[in-house]
Amino acid sequence: MRFRLRAALSLAVGTALAGAGATSSAFAAPPAVSEQDRAFATAAGRGGAFEIAAGRHASINAQDATIRAFGSRMIVDHTAVGNSLRGLAVGLGLTVPEQLDAEQRVVFAALSSMTGPALDCTYAMVEYFDHVAAVGVFEREAQTGTNPELRSLAGTMLPTVRDHRKAIADALTDLDCAATSATPAPTVPAVPSVPAVPTVPVVPSVPAVPTVPAVPTVPAVPTVPVHPTVPVIPTVPVVPTVPVGPTVPAGSAVPVGPAVPGGPVLPTSAG
Repeated sequence: MRFRLRAALSLAVGTALAGAGATSSAFAAPPAVSEQDRAFATAAGRGGAFEIAAGRHASINAQDATIRAFGSRMIVDHTAVGNSLRGLAVGLGLTVPEQLDAEQRVVFAALSSMTGPALDCTYAMVEYFDHVAAVGVFEREAQTGTNPELRSLAGTMLPTVRDHRKAIADALTDLDCAATSATPAPTVPAVPSVPAVPTVPVVPSVPAVPTVPAVPTVPAVPTVPVHPTVPVIPTVPVVPTVPVGPTVPAGSAVPVGPAVPGGPVLPTSAG
Protein backbone atom coordinates (compact mmCIF):
# COMPACT_ATOMS: atom_id res chain seq x y z
CA MET A 1 0.00 0.00 0.00
CA ARG A 2 2.81 2.39 0.89
CA PHE A 3 4.63 1.52 -2.34
CA ARG A 4 1.56 2.42 -4.41
CA LEU A 5 1.21 5.74 -2.55
CA ARG A 6 4.85 6.66 -3.21
CA ALA A 7 4.54 5.73 -6.87
CA ALA A 8 1.45 7.91 -7.20
CA LEU A 9 3.22 10.86 -5.55
CA SER A 10 6.26 10.45 -7.83
CA LEU A 11 4.04 10.43 -10.90
CA ALA A 12 2.21 13.53 -9.73
CA VAL A 13 5.46 15.43 -9.08
CA GLY A 14 6.85 14.42 -12.47
CA THR A 15 3.70 15.60 -14.23
CA ALA A 16 3.81 18.92 -12.40
CA LEU A 17 7.47 19.49 -13.35
CA ALA A 18 6.78 18.65 -16.99
CA GLY A 19 3.91 21.13 -17.01
CA ALA A 20 6.13 23.81 -15.49
CA GLY A 21 8.75 23.18 -18.16
CA ALA A 22 6.18 23.52 -20.91
CA THR A 23 4.93 26.77 -19.39
CA SER A 24 8.41 28.25 -19.14
CA SER A 25 9.21 27.34 -22.76
CA ALA A 26 5.99 29.01 -23.89
CA PHE A 27 7.23 32.27 -22.33
CA ALA A 28 10.81 32.02 -23.67
CA ALA A 29 12.93 35.16 -23.66
CA PRO A 30 12.88 37.23 -26.87
CA PRO A 31 15.93 37.19 -29.15
CA ALA A 32 18.92 39.16 -27.93
CA VAL A 33 19.09 42.88 -28.70
CA SER A 34 22.52 44.49 -29.08
CA GLU A 35 23.59 48.10 -28.61
CA GLN A 36 23.61 48.48 -32.38
CA ASP A 37 19.97 47.31 -32.51
CA ARG A 38 19.01 49.86 -29.85
CA ALA A 39 20.84 52.65 -31.68
CA PHE A 40 19.06 51.71 -34.91
CA ALA A 41 15.64 51.82 -33.23
CA THR A 42 16.44 55.25 -31.74
CA ALA A 43 17.83 56.69 -35.00
CA ALA A 44 14.95 55.35 -37.10
CA GLY A 45 12.38 56.64 -34.60
CA ARG A 46 13.89 60.13 -34.33
CA GLY A 47 14.39 60.34 -38.09
CA GLY A 48 10.83 59.26 -38.82
CA ALA A 49 9.41 61.83 -36.40
CA PHE A 50 11.33 64.62 -38.13
CA GLU A 51 10.36 63.44 -41.64
CA ILE A 52 6.66 63.45 -40.73
CA ALA A 53 6.74 66.89 -39.10
CA ALA A 54 8.81 68.53 -41.86
CA GLY A 55 6.80 66.74 -44.54
CA ARG A 56 3.55 68.22 -43.23
CA HIS A 57 4.96 71.74 -43.42
CA ALA A 58 6.46 71.26 -46.92
CA SER A 59 3.34 69.59 -48.34
CA ILE A 60 1.36 72.77 -47.54
CA ASN A 61 3.83 75.65 -47.80
CA ALA A 62 6.33 74.66 -50.53
CA GLN A 63 5.96 76.39 -53.90
CA ASP A 64 7.37 73.61 -56.12
CA ALA A 65 4.85 70.83 -56.83
CA THR A 66 7.54 68.14 -56.66
CA ILE A 67 8.61 69.32 -53.22
CA ARG A 68 5.01 69.38 -52.00
CA ALA A 69 4.51 65.81 -53.31
CA PHE A 70 7.72 64.67 -51.65
CA GLY A 71 6.58 66.12 -48.33
CA SER A 72 3.32 64.20 -48.58
CA ARG A 73 5.18 61.01 -49.37
CA MET A 74 7.35 61.44 -46.27
CA ILE A 75 4.23 61.51 -44.10
CA VAL A 76 2.89 58.25 -45.57
CA ASP A 77 6.12 56.24 -45.83
CA HIS A 78 7.67 57.17 -42.49
CA THR A 79 4.39 56.64 -40.66
CA ALA A 80 4.41 53.06 -42.00
CA VAL A 81 8.05 52.56 -40.99
CA GLY A 82 7.40 53.91 -37.52
CA ASN A 83 4.36 51.68 -36.98
CA SER A 84 6.31 48.57 -38.00
CA LEU A 85 9.25 49.50 -35.81
CA ARG A 86 7.11 50.21 -32.75
CA GLY A 87 5.26 46.92 -33.28
CA LEU A 88 8.56 45.01 -32.98
CA ALA A 89 9.87 47.17 -30.17
CA VAL A 90 7.06 46.16 -27.84
CA GLY A 91 8.09 42.50 -27.94
CA LEU A 92 11.80 43.33 -27.69
CA GLY A 93 11.59 45.70 -24.75
CA LEU A 94 12.70 48.71 -26.81
CA THR A 95 11.43 52.27 -26.75
CA VAL A 96 11.10 54.04 -30.10
CA PRO A 97 11.15 57.83 -29.69
CA GLU A 98 8.29 59.74 -31.29
CA GLN A 99 9.42 63.29 -30.45
CA LEU A 100 12.10 65.50 -31.97
CA ASP A 101 15.36 65.92 -30.09
CA ALA A 102 16.94 69.33 -29.42
CA GLU A 103 18.83 69.60 -32.73
CA GLN A 104 15.82 68.50 -34.75
CA ARG A 105 13.65 71.11 -33.08
CA VAL A 106 16.10 73.86 -34.12
CA VAL A 107 16.04 72.74 -37.76
CA PHE A 108 12.28 72.32 -37.80
CA ALA A 109 11.83 75.80 -36.34
CA ALA A 110 13.94 77.25 -39.17
CA LEU A 111 11.94 75.37 -41.82
CA SER A 112 8.67 76.41 -40.25
CA SER A 113 9.61 80.08 -40.72
CA MET A 114 10.05 79.65 -44.50
CA THR A 115 7.66 79.52 -47.44
CA GLY A 116 7.92 79.55 -51.23
CA PRO A 117 11.25 79.08 -53.04
CA ALA A 118 13.30 79.50 -49.85
CA LEU A 119 11.45 76.58 -48.29
CA ASP A 120 11.77 74.53 -51.48
CA CYS A 121 15.58 74.77 -51.60
CA THR A 122 16.24 74.57 -47.87
CA TYR A 123 13.88 71.64 -47.30
CA ALA A 124 15.33 69.75 -50.32
CA MET A 125 18.91 70.16 -49.06
CA VAL A 126 18.02 69.11 -45.52
CA GLU A 127 16.11 66.08 -46.79
CA TYR A 128 18.93 64.99 -49.10
CA PHE A 129 21.61 64.95 -46.42
CA ASP A 130 19.19 63.48 -43.90
CA HIS A 131 18.46 60.54 -46.22
CA VAL A 132 22.14 60.00 -47.01
CA ALA A 133 22.63 59.38 -43.29
CA ALA A 134 19.42 57.32 -43.01
CA VAL A 135 20.49 54.96 -45.81
CA GLY A 136 23.73 54.27 -43.93
CA VAL A 137 21.83 53.50 -40.71
CA PHE A 138 19.43 51.07 -42.43
CA GLU A 139 22.22 49.40 -44.41
CA ARG A 140 24.31 48.72 -41.30
CA GLU A 141 21.40 47.22 -39.39
CA ALA A 142 20.36 45.08 -42.36
CA GLN A 143 23.90 43.70 -42.71
CA THR A 144 25.19 43.37 -39.14
CA GLY A 145 22.23 43.74 -36.78
CA THR A 146 22.03 41.19 -33.98
CA ASN A 147 18.28 40.85 -33.63
CA PRO A 148 16.85 38.96 -36.65
CA GLU A 149 13.52 40.81 -36.57
CA LEU A 150 15.10 44.27 -36.59
CA ARG A 151 17.60 43.16 -39.22
CA SER A 152 14.76 41.92 -41.42
CA LEU A 153 12.79 45.15 -40.96
CA ALA A 154 15.81 47.26 -41.91
CA GLY A 155 16.38 45.16 -45.03
CA THR A 156 12.73 45.43 -46.03
CA MET A 157 12.62 49.22 -45.62
CA LEU A 158 16.05 49.90 -47.13
CA PRO A 159 14.86 50.10 -50.78
CA THR A 160 12.24 52.69 -49.77
CA VAL A 161 14.80 54.86 -47.94
CA ARG A 162 17.15 54.65 -50.93
CA ASP A 163 14.32 55.71 -53.24
CA HIS A 164 13.65 58.71 -50.99
CA ARG A 165 17.29 59.75 -51.34
CA LYS A 166 17.17 59.50 -55.13
CA ALA A 167 13.85 61.34 -55.42
CA ILE A 168 14.97 64.33 -53.35
CA ALA A 169 18.34 64.44 -55.17
CA ASP A 170 16.48 64.65 -58.51
CA ALA A 171 14.16 67.32 -57.14
CA LEU A 172 17.08 69.37 -55.81
CA THR A 173 18.78 69.23 -59.21
CA ASP A 174 15.67 70.61 -60.92
CA LEU A 175 15.29 73.53 -58.50
CA ASP A 176 16.79 76.96 -59.21
CA CYS A 177 18.26 77.76 -55.84
CA ALA A 178 20.63 80.56 -56.97
CA ALA A 179 18.19 83.24 -55.80
CA THR A 180 17.92 81.70 -52.36
CA SER A 181 21.63 80.91 -51.88
CA ALA A 182 22.05 83.99 -49.68
CA THR A 183 19.70 82.50 -47.10
CA PRO A 184 21.76 80.29 -44.74
CA ALA A 185 20.48 76.74 -44.60
CA PRO A 186 19.88 75.24 -41.17
CA THR A 187 22.26 72.63 -39.88
CA VAL A 188 21.25 69.09 -40.77
CA PRO A 189 20.35 67.16 -37.62
CA ALA A 190 22.97 64.65 -36.68
CA VAL A 191 21.89 61.04 -36.81
CA PRO A 192 22.79 59.15 -33.63
CA SER A 193 25.98 57.22 -34.15
CA VAL A 194 25.56 53.49 -34.50
CA PRO A 195 28.28 51.69 -32.54
CA ALA A 196 30.86 50.20 -34.80
CA VAL A 197 30.93 46.45 -35.13
CA PRO A 198 33.90 45.14 -33.13
CA THR A 199 36.84 44.20 -35.26
CA VAL A 200 37.41 40.49 -35.51
CA PRO A 201 40.94 39.74 -34.30
CA VAL A 202 43.27 38.63 -37.02
CA VAL A 203 44.30 35.03 -36.74
CA PRO A 204 48.10 34.91 -36.35
CA SER A 205 49.93 33.60 -39.33
CA VAL A 206 51.00 30.01 -39.14
CA PRO A 207 54.80 29.82 -39.57
CA ALA A 208 55.80 28.26 -42.80
CA VAL A 209 57.09 24.71 -42.66
CA PRO A 210 60.86 24.78 -43.28
CA THR A 211 61.90 23.36 -46.57
CA VAL A 212 63.35 19.88 -46.29
CA PRO A 213 66.79 19.82 -47.98
CA ALA A 214 66.87 17.68 -51.02
CA VAL A 215 68.61 14.32 -50.65
CA PRO A 216 71.82 14.36 -52.73
CA THR A 217 71.69 12.19 -55.76
CA VAL A 218 73.56 8.92 -55.33
CA PRO A 219 76.03 8.50 -58.21
CA ALA A 220 75.22 5.62 -60.43
CA VAL A 221 77.37 2.52 -60.01
CA PRO A 222 79.55 2.13 -63.14
CA THR A 223 78.66 -0.82 -65.27
CA VAL A 224 81.10 -3.70 -64.84
CA PRO A 225 82.47 -4.62 -68.26
CA VAL A 226 81.52 -8.08 -69.33
CA HIS A 227 84.50 -10.40 -69.86
CA PRO A 228 84.81 -11.76 -73.38
CA THR A 229 83.45 -15.20 -73.74
CA VAL A 230 86.18 -17.82 -73.71
CA PRO A 231 85.91 -19.94 -76.84
CA VAL A 232 84.89 -23.45 -76.12
CA ILE A 233 87.74 -25.96 -76.65
CA PRO A 234 86.69 -28.34 -79.34
CA THR A 235 86.14 -31.85 -78.13
CA VAL A 236 89.07 -34.18 -78.95
CA PRO A 237 87.75 -37.26 -80.70
CA VAL A 238 88.17 -40.37 -78.65
CA VAL A 239 90.84 -42.74 -80.01
CA PRO A 240 89.18 -46.02 -80.83
CA THR A 241 90.16 -48.86 -78.56
CA VAL A 242 92.58 -51.24 -80.18
CA PRO A 243 91.26 -54.73 -79.77
CA VAL A 244 93.50 -56.89 -77.67
CA GLY A 245 94.66 -60.09 -79.30
CA PRO A 246 94.04 -63.45 -77.75
CA THR A 247 96.20 -64.29 -74.85
CA VAL A 248 98.78 -66.98 -75.64
CA PRO A 249 99.21 -69.46 -72.80
CA ALA A 250 102.65 -69.85 -71.47
CA GLY A 251 104.75 -72.65 -72.98
CA SER A 252 102.54 -73.09 -75.97
CA ALA A 253 103.93 -73.17 -79.36
CA VAL A 254 103.19 -70.23 -81.46
CA PRO A 255 101.54 -71.40 -84.61
CA VAL A 256 103.46 -70.62 -87.63
CA GLY A 257 101.73 -68.68 -90.25
CA PRO A 258 101.36 -70.07 -93.72
CA ALA A 259 104.35 -70.22 -95.81
CA VAL A 260 105.05 -67.44 -98.08
CA PRO A 261 104.97 -68.77 -101.52
CA GLY A 262 108.21 -68.81 -103.35
CA GLY A 263 110.44 -68.94 -100.24
CA PRO A 264 112.57 -71.83 -98.98
CA VAL A 265 111.23 -74.27 -96.51
CA LEU A 266 112.93 -73.83 -93.22
CA PRO A 267 113.55 -76.86 -91.07
CA THR A 268 111.67 -77.03 -87.87
CA SER A 269 113.85 -77.09 -84.83
CA ALA A 270 113.51 -80.01 -82.50
CA GLY A 271 112.24 -79.24 -79.20
